[in-house]
Amino acid sequence: MNRATRLGTRPAWPWIGLVLVPVGVAWLLLAGPPITSFDGLLILAALAMPLHQAEEYLWPGDFRVFFNHAVLGGDVTGPLTPRRALVVNLIVAWVALPAMAWQGSATPVFGLVGLAVLLVNGLLHGLTSLLARRYTAGTLTGLLVFVPLGVLGGEAALAEGLADTGALRSLVGAALLGHLALVAILRLAGRRAPDDTANR
Repeated sequence: MNRATRLGTRPAWPWIGLVLVPVGVAWLLLAGPPITSFDGLLILAALAMPLHQAEEYLWPGDFRVFFNHAVLGGDVTGPLTPRRALVVNLIVAWVALPAMAWQGSATPVFGLVGLAVLLVNGLLHGLTSLLARRYTAGTLTGLLVFVPLGVLGGEAALAEGLADTGALRSLVGAALLGHLALVAILRLAGRRAPDDTANR
C-alpha cells in the first residue's frame, strides 16, 4: 500500500479525543482521585483509549485495512468499514469508558468490565503482531498501556475489596468472548453485503 492510500485511510475523528487527553490528565493530577486508586485507574483507562485510537488510525494508522485483510478476510473497504469503525470506537471511547469512569467504585462492576476489555484488547494486539510476525497498529499502546492498566485496575479492585479473583477471571473471559463475537459479527456482515460494504 502506497503513502497516498495509507493517508486516505486516516479519519479525522481520532483527533477529537486526542486533544482532550492533556486536559483530562491535568485534571486528574490536580483535582482527581489518586492515580493508583481504582477510580484513578478508571479515569486513566478512559484517557488511554484516544491514544490507542491515534495509534490505530493516525500514527501509523492502517489498523482498519490490516484488520480487514488479516482477521476478517475482506479487502480495503470492509467488512470493517469507516462508518462501522467510527461507531464502535465512539461507543467504547466516548460513551462506555467515560461512563464507567464516572461511576467508578460506586458501581465497580462497570469499571471492571472496561478494564477487562482493555486488558484483553491489548493482549490480542500483541498476539496479532506475533502471528503476523510484524508490528501492527495498536500494539504499542495495547501492550504498554492497556495491559498494565488492566492488571493494576484488577489489583486495585482486590485491594479495595471491590471484587474477588473469581470475578476478575470471569470478566476477562467474558471480554475475550466479546472480542470474538465482534469479529464473528463483522465477518458475517461482510459476507451478507459484499457489494455495498464501502458505502457503510
